[in-house]
Amino acid sequence: MALPRAVQLLALFGFACCILWPVLSAPVSPTPLSVASASTRPAALEHRGGSGDVIGGGSSSSSGGGAVAARDAGFRLDSMQTHGYHCKQGSCNVCRFRPQEIVGSPPPGLGDCTQSRVEGTNVSRQELAAYGIRYLQVGGDWWNKCGDGWLNADFIFMRLPVGFVCEDWRTGRHILRGDAGHRWPFEDASFDLVYSEHMFEHILPMDGAAFLREAYRILRPGGVLRVTTPDLEKCIARRALGRRPRRGLISCALGE
Repeated sequence: MALPRAVQLLALFGFACCILWPVLSAPVSPTPLSVASASTRPAALEHRGGSGDVIGGGSSSSSGGGAVAARDAGFRLDSMQTHGYHCKQGSCNVCRFRPQEIVGSPPPGLGDCTQSRVEGTNVSRQELAAYGIRYLQVGGDWWNKCGDGWLNADFIFMRLPVGFVCEDWRTGRHILRGDAGHRWPFEDASFDLVYSEHMFEHILPMDGAAFLREAYRILRPGGVLRVTTPDLEKCIARRALGRRPRRGLISCALGE
């Protein structure tokens, strides 16, 4: 007897995870905690920890036009402290902050982080320019991180402090732990684009309203908000045609 399609899909998904997980979990662009020579790095890209050591590594989006814009505006990333979180195999998620903007203590070992941004402080437009960030993705989860020019925000990054730009230890891409249903830690008119894919339908109506208000607030004039959700009309149409419930649910999830 043939297995139901839902069981077949779950089995296929499990097999794919087993095959892909070793690749996804391996450090692609490791960020080892090593001392680098300041003479070989642009001044705007030196990241110093509390002890004064320079932490090497970083993503390519930290260079180029964003660094130039930040230097012209008098902002330097090396004015911020750097801390490594959830370090594995000599690589860490690297976060930068000013001591007066963060409360709480770093977690011991690999536990969840209880540190957070001081209420009323923001990631400034100058800081975003220093990273080369112009676009914001909200709710991309740990596996869907956009690359150059993007900041990927999600509350799933439980081992990072809330509200600070960090570099993912696997990819070097920019991530931020934040709640889509509350005020976002950015100044007005900070982004050209806010994007959210299959997240909006998972939050409460009042959180959805907060999400839309915040997206409008942080977009620059002429900026774009793009939100994608499952096609509810297609799901209802399948039900109206008398399709079996399990096929309707699975098909809607697949967007068929």
